[in-house]
Amino acid sequence: MWRNEFESEPYGTQGMIFYEPLPTIATEDCQPYCCLIRTTIFYKKPWPGKLEKIDKVQSQWDLLGHRFTDEIDGWACVAPFVWHSDELYELHSGKVIWRNDQWHKKWTARRVSTDDRRWPLLENVCGS
Repeated sequence: MWRNEFESEPYGTQGMIFYEPLPTIATEDCQPYCCLIRTTIFYKKPWPGKLEKIDKVQSQWDLLGHRFTDEIDGWACVAPFVWHSDELYELHSGKVIWRNDQWHKKWTARRVSTDDRRWPLLENVCGS
């Protein structure tokens, strides 16, 4: 599980948006391409066409997440959980955007309710 240290904002009644800054030299006129689990490659435009790679970076978070238990019906479980302001969120999607003169991974997440069947297993991890 990750503890949020990024800028965030509420999204609807149960959601949260997290903005993970990406450590890149790519400028606003580059084209981001997300691949693999946490990799973003930035190409010089025009893209597609003649590809000129500008930079390749890794995000800190991904949608695979971390292993949190092996106790759900005998399965080892992984999930992209984020602890933020005493609430637990699960990442659902991400995209790369230009924001505040910098590239960010914009993550959308939904709060995990305490009646979620995983919650008893997560209480020890969260410290609740």
